[in-house]
Amino acid sequence: MPDVLDWRRDDPQAALGRVAGCLRQGQLVALPTEAGYEAVASAVRPDAVAQLAGRAGAAEPLALVLGEAMEVFDWLPPLRGAALRLLRTFWPGPLTLISGAGAAFGCARDLPDAVRSHVVRDGALALRLPDHEWPAPLRRLTGPLAAAPLPGFPQEAGQIAAGRDQVALIVDAGPSPFIRPPTLVRADAKSAAVVREGAVRKDDIEAVTPCRILFVCTGNTCRSPLAETLCRALLSAKVGCASADLLAHGYSVASAGLAAGAGNTATPEAAAVAQAYGGDLRGHCSQPLTIDLLSRADQVFTMTWSQLSLLRSLRVPAGPVPQLLAPAGADVEDPVGGSDDVYRACAAQIWHYLNERLPQLLEA
Repeated sequence: MPDVLDWRRDDPQAALGRVAGCLRQGQLVALPTEAGYEAVASAVRPDAVAQLAGRAGAAEPLALVLGEAMEVFDWLPPLRGAALRLLRTFWPGPLTLISGAGAAFGCARDLPDAVRSHVVRDGALALRLPDHEWPAPLRRLTGPLAAAPLPGFPQEAGQIAAGRDQVALIVDAGPSPFIRPPTLVRADAKSAAVVREGAVRKDDIEAVTPCRILFVCTGNTCRSPLAETLCRALLSAKVGCASADLLAHGYSVASAGLAAGAGNTATPEAAAVAQAYGGDLRGHCSQPLTIDLLSRADQVFTMTWSQLSLLRSLRVPAGPVPQLLAPAGADVEDPVGGSDDVYRACAAQIWHYLNERLPQLLEA
């Protein structure tokens, strides 16, 4: 029978040392995660990985365990888009990403052939970043790790029954916070499909996978609303759907203002000129720019250099580097108070820059 260490009472460094020793010897260890206990093996030991695969069964992919989120690019170098948005939202946590985004060019090449045959399926890797204290320090002690949920997805160490005698060590950290296993999601740059719904709900997956495009001006009643609605018109024509259906096709387009009040309508002139491009600003409500909006965006565009400079001075914990809407560097001047001709010129300028940005928007 396996020894049991108590993560809550035993010295963590000593516990990690014992775990690392077992893994280096090719043994399996049962470790706690936020979504149940998992069997873990050294990913440089073909014998251990083969044993792990046999326990997991054909339906459960072996996941490579990361120590921190940025390691994902070591395994999937060109990862971007929908897949990256999932990780930004749910890692560390109960989500296992399955992706073939450059799996042939990452660290999987350095694994033994016998290990690759188990962890690379149909050209894709499964990656996991558990929300626990052990992944980062253990990875530093042992190198690559592979893991799979234990049979029955036990939530407590005492529930580990099937194959208990096949693990050399169990680390008991008490009951896991989630009662369901990690959600399995197969994702690439443009789409995500839930393979097995678990602790992360399918609705939550679908809510974060669209590409979020954000346009920023000052008051959010003229320029950025025009950019938002014209972008919607351009994208919907390109992907062949109604503007209202863009979210289902992977795009969320919004606008905000650096000095905007909440709930103001677009100016009548902006609403009128938007119609000429197939846009509709009748239901527009202004909103102030927030750190949360910036953090959740994938593409952020400002109208002027001064706005861009201000955004780049902010310390946003996540999110993209803001860009000027005009690729060549021209400002889109504020038309507020101007004539219809001024608004038409502003809309034409925005439309031109959006068309120049279209390949970038579609790629995102």
